[in-house]
Amino acid sequence: MRFEIEMADEGKKRKASEIADEADDSVEEAEPPVDLTAESDDDDGVAPSEDAAEVAQRKADWEAKAAVKRERPGQLEQQAASDLVKSAMQTVGAEGVQKLLEQHLAREEAAKKARAAEEVKARRAE
Repeated sequence: MRFEIEMADEGKKRKASEIADEADDSVEEAEPPVDLTAESDDDDGVAPSEDAAEVAQRKADWEAKAAVKRERPGQLEQQAASDLVKSAMQTVGAEGVQKLLEQHLAREEAAKKARAAEEVKARRAE
């Protein structure tokens, strides 16, 4: 029984990591999410190949990309973090959410450093 629980925890951690990677990848895409519920035979209205969390995450990612184009990067980061936490809470426990938050904060910090370096280069070029 303990082995099964450990295997389930590993699966949840792996799924959380996949969600984080998918969130990063899909924010880069500028295409609106495809509504797969129209062809669904499910009672829940979700296509068999996707669960509701994946559909919601894709929609949130697309909306986040649209927000960038409207020049709201600070709000976008907050919304992306919020969406990531909501999605992760449905998939993994507190430990998994903590790991995802740490990954998100590390990416955010790296992005800030990259922007600062670009600003310094731009100032020197002037």
